[in-house]
Amino acid sequence: MSFDIKKNLIDLKDEGITFFRSKINNEVINSLLPEVEKSFKCHYRIQLDNQIENPTNSIALNCLGDSLIYLELVQKLTLDKQVSNLLKKFLGEDYIINSFSALNTVKDKPNFSVNIHRDIKNFSGNFNMMINLLVMLDNFTLDVGPTKLLPRSHKLKRKPTTDFFLNNSISALGEAGDILVFNSNIWHASSLNFSNKPRRAIAITFSKPFVKQLVDYTKLLTVYENRFDEHMRQILGYNNRIAESLEQWYVPEKDRMYKKLY
Repeated sequence: MSFDIKKNLIDLKDEGITFFRSKINNEVINSLLPEVEKSFKCHYRIQLDNQIENPTNSIALNCLGDSLIYLELVQKLTLDKQVSNLLKKFLGEDYIINSFSALNTVKDKPNFSVNIHRDIKNFSGNFNMMINLLVMLDNFTLDVGPTKLLPRSHKLKRKPTTDFFLNNSISALGEAGDILVFNSNIWHASSLNFSNKPRRAIAITFSKPFVKQLVDYTKLLTVYENRFDEHMRQILGYNNRIAESLEQWYVPEKDRMYKKLY
């Protein structure tokens, strides 16, 4: 390995949480921030149009198709030797993206992320099924509402009580460009923002290839499809699709919807 990720893997196994510090430079952050603000406005309009309960303009779920810059971030992360080595060690060589969202924590406007939750639908125990990467676009300080996580709770099937969580959780503090990494079984929540500053981040989950993506990115990203090399096609799920008919199932191996990595 070009990078020693032993400590990251040990931390993930024991605590369920680790960090990559200073991973994203200011140039990339400055290119992401205006796109994130556009996504918040766009997704808020969709929520209002569809009469969603409790609409919020501080979260843009599954926004990967909103901007080519988001796809460039995914490519950058999955080609970074330190990040890709950790993902491969944790999930295996054929991991895929499961979700990609933009988040903000705004003063006096908490959203549903303040509720204690985990981002995996079913507790997977000792089986590494999914992992979270939270890319910090602003400094995460105590006053801006950093993510709170309960260390070692990736080993707990049951949701902790609010008191236990508050008394034993940690705040994920860092600077813009840091990446918080945690086992998706970890119980976590946003804390309240007491400042007038934004607390923006990109939340990405990667999973084993058989885990259903939150959005069918192969259909969502059709406009960008001719830009993807084999690496990005694998990451985005193009090699892990479901046949929609028997005619699509009975085809030569090279044309199959679900392809072997090797």
